[in-house]
Amino acid sequence: SRSMGVSKQLSNDLKTKIVHRHGLGEGYRKLSQRFQLSVSTVRNIVRKWKTTGTVQVKARSGRPRKISNKQKPRMLRTVRVNPQTSTKDLQRDLAADGVTVHRSTIRRTLHKEMLYGRVMQRKPFLRPHHKQSHIAKLDQPGGQSSLIAHCTNPVNNTSPAELDLSCTLICRHCI
Repeated sequence: SRSMGVSKQLSNDLKTKIVHRHGLGEGYRKLSQRFQLSVSTVRNIVRKWKTTGTVQVKARSGRPRKISNKQKPRMLRTVRVNPQTSTKDLQRDLAADGVTVHRSTIRRTLHKEMLYGRVMQRKPFLRPHHKQSHIAKLDQPGGQSSLIAHCTNPVNNTSPAELDLSCTLICRHCI
């Protein structure tokens, strides 16, 4: 079975013109040719005007969306560019647009787009002196540390003695 597609809604201005011309005596067929619409569309517009006295579209049922169709793609772009963006950050961005939204609403919107995990990644809090002590443990013969060095600089991947504070030290237990 074929399903009918949703047609584009006609502007109120166009509908008013159709009703006005019909009031001047033009028929459905002439109006349909003039405005390049089907005869049935013109007939329905005139019929609606005769019964309700207006060509305005009635309000749709259901609650209006909090996040508009313009804000949603912007929010998705923000998350795709920086996956670590928190819901609080997104909430602040929407508040700048004048939209007050709960974080769960943002999460729900992102989940519908298959984007999950708006919580910042938990990492052990290591200050430089903590890193120094772990590097010192690694320097000792047979010394072990609960941290693994993850260096983005290939020079630092050779030995523990060459580790410096630019290396990210990751806790073994957190992997």
